[in-house]
Amino acid sequence: MPSTHPHVVVLGGGIAGLTAARNLAAHGINVTLLEARNRLGGRIHTSHFHHGGHDGDQGCTSPSPSTAATTSRPVDLGASFIHGIVGNPLIDLAKEVPLAIARPNEASTRYLLDRSGGKSLDRDLAQRIDFFSHATTFQRLQRAAQHGHRTPLPQESIWSGLVDAKSYPDVWKGIDDAEKDCILSVASLWSGWTGARLSDVSLRWWGFEQEFPGEDVVVQPGYSHLVEWSADKIRQAGGRIVTQRRVEAVELLSDDRVRVTATDVSTASQPTVEYEATHVITALPLGVMQRTPPRFDPPLPPRRTEALQRLGMGLLNKIVLSYDRAWWLNADDGEADAWLFLLPSDFGSHDAATTHRTARQQAAMPSDEDEARTLIESGGMAVMDYSAVNGHPVLVAYAGPPVAQALEMVPPQWTVSTLHSRLVQSLVPPHRRAGADAIPDAPTSSTVTQWGRDEYSRGSYSFLRRASSPSDGEEEEGEGKGEGSSPLDMLECGKPLWQGRLGFCGEHTEPNCYASVHGALMEGERESKRIVNLLRLEEASINDAPGT
Repeated sequence: MPSTHPHVVVLGGGIAGLTAARNLAAHGINVTLLEARNRLGGRIHTSHFHHGGHDGDQGCTSPSPSTAATTSRPVDLGASFIHGIVGNPLIDLAKEVPLAIARPNEASTRYLLDRSGGKSLDRDLAQRIDFFSHATTFQRLQRAAQHGHRTPLPQESIWSGLVDAKSYPDVWKGIDDAEKDCILSVASLWSGWTGARLSDVSLRWWGFEQEFPGEDVVVQPGYSHLVEWSADKIRQAGGRIVTQRRVEAVELLSDDRVRVTATDVSTASQPTVEYEATHVITALPLGVMQRTPPRFDPPLPPRRTEALQRLGMGLLNKIVLSYDRAWWLNADDGEADAWLFLLPSDFGSHDAATTHRTARQQAAMPSDEDEARTLIESGGMAVMDYSAVNGHPVLVAYAGPPVAQALEMVPPQWTVSTLHSRLVQSLVPPHRRAGADAIPDAPTSSTVTQWGRDEYSRGSYSFLRRASSPSDGEEEEGEGKGEGSSPLDMLECGKPLWQGRLGFCGEHTEPNCYASVHGALMEGERESKRIVNLLRLEEASINDAPGT
C-alpha cells in the first residue's frame, strides 16, 4: 500500500546519515535520525586541545571553562582532509557552512632518521624518495593495474605488484636497487592511506575508482562545523535527532510499515524504544554491519551479507601531541615542514642484506602486547605539523596498519611517552639535549585514537581486499573474505531491499569515492533522493487511484 503519512527513520549520525536526513527534512518529509553515541558525526570527531587536557571522549581530561575558549586547538581525530578539490561537492558545501581549507605545502617534507640526533635524509635523496614513493605506488602501479598488458590476478596485492619487478617492469624505470629499497620502506607507510597493509589490498582494483582530481586540503577549524551545520538544518526543517539510541532490530511489519527497536543507552536501566516508519535508511559503518549489525527481519539476503564480509574495513589511528611551543622547528630558519616522516628504525641499515630483506617484507600484525610495543618503538609514521596548517604547536602522527593495530594493544600514555621520546631523539642534536632545561617538555595534552575498538565504528574506512592464496597458509576468518572484494560488492551493499522500504548508504557503498567524507556525503544524497522519488511515485499512485 502507498504511504499516506511517510516517516523515514535514519540509522546512524555520521555524515551519510546526516546528509540523508537533512535532504529529506528539506523536502518536508517527517524524518527521525537515531545515533548510538552521545554526539553526532561518527568517524568525524573534532577534539579541542588545550593546556592540560582536551574535550575528547577517549579518556582524557576535559577543559576548564577558563582555558577552553582562550587556548583551544581543534584537531580532527577522524576525517580531516578533502581529497581532490576539482568538482568535489564538499568544496561548494564548505562555502555554505562555512568551512576554511588549509593548503599545507606537500613539497615541504622532512624525512627523519629514527633517533639520529637531528639527522635527516640528504635533501636530493629525500626529494627522489618522496617523488618516487608517490609515483611508483600510485601513478605507475595504478596505470599498470588498469591499463597494463594483463589483468592482475585476484590474489595479487599492491605490495606484490611493487615487489614483483618482472611482472610490472615499468613501475621501477629509472630507479636503481639501492633506491628501490628506500622507496619501498617509505611506500609501506601508505598503509595509512589505504587503511590496510599494502599486502592486503587488491591490485586488480587499484586505481579503478574515478576520484576527484586536484590537491588534498585540510578542513579548518575542523569537520565538526559541517556536522553541527547539518544537524541545525535538520532541526530547522522539523526533523528530529535522538542520540544515545543503539539500534537492535529493524522489522518489516507490513507492506508499508517498518519497526525500529533501539536501546536507550543514556540510562543505567537501558530501556528499549520503538519507532514506526514507512521507510528506513541504514547509514551504519561497514565495520558495524560486519560485526554487530542490527537484527533484520526478514534477514538480509546471503548475497548482501557475503558482500559485506568480502569488503575490507581498514584502520587508521592518530596520536595527537599538543605542546606549549613548536620545539621541533628547523633551527636554521624556524620554518615549519608540513610533514615529518619518522622513518622505520631499520631504514638505511648498514647491513645491505638486512635492508634488502626488510624493505621487501610487510610487517606482521602484532599478536601480543610485546610485539605491539616493538612496532610502536620502531615503526615508521607520517607526522603532520599543525604549526604549518594553523600555527598551533601540535603534532599529529598518522599510523596505518600494523602500527594502527598496535596502538590499540598498549596503554595510550605509554604510546604518547614513546613517540615523544622518539621525536626528541630524532629531531634534537645531542649537544642541544645536554641540560635538563634543553630537553623539550612532554606534551601538555594528548590522545591516541582507537577506532578499531570503538563499538560504533569498528574501524576507519573501507578498502578492497585481495583474494587469499594457498601461500597465505590459512584462510582468513569470516564469511566470504577469502574470495577478495570488488567494486560490485560496494554497489551491492547500497541496493535497497523490502520493495525499497529499507535503504543503505555510507562511504563503503560508493565505489568511486569510498574511504572519504565526500563519498559518504554523496551516498547520503543518493539515498535521500531515492526516497523522495519513491514517495512521489506513491503519491502519484494515490492520486490516480479510482475514486480519488
